[in-house]
Amino acid sequence: MSQLTDNLNTIASIKGDIRDAIQAKGVDMSGVAFSGFASKIGEIQTGGGQKPEDTLAETIRSNGTYNYTPQAGHVFSSVALNVSVAFPVQVYQSTYTTNGRHSFVGQYSAGMIDVDVHPSTSLSETYTANGTYAVSGEFSGGQVVVSVPQFTNTNVIYYTSRDNNVITPVYNSGETDVTEFGANIVSNIYTGGQGVITFDGPVTKVGGRWRGTYDDRLTSIDIPDSVTVLKDGVFSNCDYLKVLKIPPFVTKIGTKDTGGSICSNSDGLTAVEIPPSVTEIYVESFAFCIGLVYVKLSPNLTHIGDYVFHGCSALEYVEIPDGLTEIGAGMFKNCGLTSIYIPASVTDIHISAFEGCSYAAIISVDSNNQFYDSRNNCNAIIETSTNSLICGFALTTIPSSVTEIYDSAFRGITTLTSITIPSSVNDIGYYAFGDCTNLTEVIVNATTPPTLQGNGSTVFYNNASGRLIKVPAASLSAYQTAPGWSDYASSIVAQ
Repeated sequence: MSQLTDNLNTIASIKGDIRDAIQAKGVDMSGVAFSGFASKIGEIQTGGGQKPEDTLAETIRSNGTYNYTPQAGHVFSSVALNVSVAFPVQVYQSTYTTNGRHSFVGQYSAGMIDVDVHPSTSLSETYTANGTYAVSGEFSGGQVVVSVPQFTNTNVIYYTSRDNNVITPVYNSGETDVTEFGANIVSNIYTGGQGVITFDGPVTKVGGRWRGTYDDRLTSIDIPDSVTVLKDGVFSNCDYLKVLKIPPFVTKIGTKDTGGSICSNSDGLTAVEIPPSVTEIYVESFAFCIGLVYVKLSPNLTHIGDYVFHGCSALEYVEIPDGLTEIGAGMFKNCGLTSIYIPASVTDIHISAFEGCSYAAIISVDSNNQFYDSRNNCNAIIETSTNSLICGFALTTIPSSVTEIYDSAFRGITTLTSITIPSSVNDIGYYAFGDCTNLTEVIVNATTPPTLQGNGSTVFYNNASGRLIKVPAASLSAYQTAPGWSDYASSIVAQ
């Protein structure tokens, strides 16, 4: 959300410009404090375009905002700090930004959009926000042109099945058409090579279980743009569903507390497109989709939950968007990623985020990231403030500035065959090199044995048969008898 922050900061810094713009409308602003603008808004002429006679009258509310129902092509003067536009239909809560200087920042809530506008901006831009009905705005000479596009076919879901027969989504106890789709099903027929489910109102969510108990036939689905919610487990285990295109106004995938799993274990799924409206993806949404090779993430993602792509072994590349702040535990565990880039916005990488990514060869962290780095082109991810290596890979060279190797840092990297631990390291975490099944050589340069967490029994768990731990000759006895290290005494030898 860096653009949002920039826009808010910019708006906050242009109080003088706003005062001047209001003054230009013929309102005496002398002696009026910034916080007192609301009392003067009522004097401002709100023209800038003719509105049809049937448009609801504009009113000035106590907080100094405009409130009216827009029609296509309406123009309003954006001289207030806040302009609220009431929509004739429900709009779902979302926050979005635009690309311009002194731009258009809005939040949907209960059918309203509150926008901060710089009134003297002469930029011309177009914006689309989230909701059942979108809004587009264009700056021109300090005015905003607002239109509300209408969606079509919001009452219909199209799909195809392997046997060209009707698929009936299965409900759990207590679920109904309305709880799962937002409207009642009128008909469900298969004709002309596709299934057609017709509803008695707009479809706002897609739920049920499209696989059924023993009914794996779904091969494609066309979800209407009016949908804002994909319910947990909706397409799980649909092995013949190849591509999923998520509607453009969905803001969250899955549920924070119970997880996502909207497509987990769907072996045939090869591609997923996640639209810009999505800001959060929750637990296991696409876990174990072993055929998934392409994912287009939303550029506005700020949170990706635990194990979202766990076990997607064919997934070789995902572009982590700028703006993402958190990468959940096990998010890409056992994926086929060949390169990893951490943008500057990331502030929190949870344990095992890239565990088992054995084919990752190029790892880099944006140089402007304040929390993590990949110093000296080490092909690892290091927590800057603690000098802790949190994610290592087959081609990692541990820098001499690292003091700790984090829990599970190299776990499951089956392509790792040899690693040198510099003398600076004084602590090695649980399963740090666990399940590195081809690791045959560990060179430890510290004269004093580093602390092994968990008494050491897990640190080098399940390495290659005959794996040797090579330590300074003068410290051989110290290592063979040290807590934790003594578990590996028979394989500890002098360098």
